[in-house]
Amino acid sequence: MTPNRLKDSEAFMARLAKELVDEFAGDGSVELCHDFAALLTLLS
Repeated sequence: MTPNRLKDSEAFMARLAKELVDEFAGDGSVELCHDFAALLTLLS
């Protein structure tokens, strides 16, 4: 990704990251790669 493309998608990625964190925030534990990083990569 170019810097301009990253800047253009910053708001979307921040919103997506928050939504993903909200999914597991109350669970008390998380498998970070599976529950966050992989999904963030696939959905962005």
